[in-house]
Amino acid sequence: MSPLQVQDVLGVREFADRVQIDLTPDGKFVAFTMRNPSRADSRDGSRYFSATGVPHGHRGTDIFITEVLAAKTTNLTNDRGSNWSPAWSPDGRTLAFLSDRDGQVRVWLWDRPRKELRRLALDPVRTYFGFEGIRWSPNGRRLAVKLSPLGMTRGQLDRLLPSPPSPTTPRPAIDGGVTATVFDATEVRDTSSPPAPLALNLDSTRSFLNTELADLAIIDIRSGRVKRVVPRARIMGWQWSPDGSRLAFTTRQPDGGRGMLV
Repeated sequence: MSPLQVQDVLGVREFADRVQIDLTPDGKFVAFTMRNPSRADSRDGSRYFSATGVPHGHRGTDIFITEVLAAKTTNLTNDRGSNWSPAWSPDGRTLAFLSDRDGQVRVWLWDRPRKELRRLALDPVRTYFGFEGIRWSPNGRRLAVKLSPLGMTRGQLDRLLPSPPSPTTPRPAIDGGVTATVFDATEVRDTSSPPAPLALNLDSTRSFLNTELADLAIIDIRSGRVKRVVPRARIMGWQWSPDGSRLAFTTRQPDGGRGMLV
């Protein structure tokens, strides 16, 4: 047996950070994300996002699908771009995921019976953490996802993020106190008119919280039509109501957060 080579060690795949593993409703297929460190080139773009909009921790990722009973695993995206956050449709026939395979991070769909891959919409996606994925509506006709804020350029978004700290910059003191805050999640939006932007001062001091700044949008599966329902908010999580008529979401603010419905 020959010793491991450096390139072999650097190429060992690992599960992507905080990205869900998703089973089809019948339990026959499982989709997951693996990261190849040798493909995770961090020299392009900023310390937070690549030039194509891939978050730092998800560069060099691929979607894998395993047939549970046959124990057969396939690399669906085959090292083309970065690909993560797989989510099966309610009927298990379609897999949605995020990918920059065409030059920007967008939503892509894979039709399992037909073995066909297609881009859903042109609008670029803006997510940072692995749990900020894709949420299918209960009937499988729409999905909810975070998109890059409409009317804001990549340069404008980057200027809202902190610069790399200087080696001589002292670290801030950490308060060891523990506190708890209760948020009101009962506020309901009037959906008869377009929603107004949440109160967010984009001219304030650069903040890491702005990695989560995006428009929460709904995309129609058949037409690819995009409807932005919550513009320019630091959205952490979102979920459909059981009947698919509303979306609940949470936001992060410098002084805490809040939950809302749209």
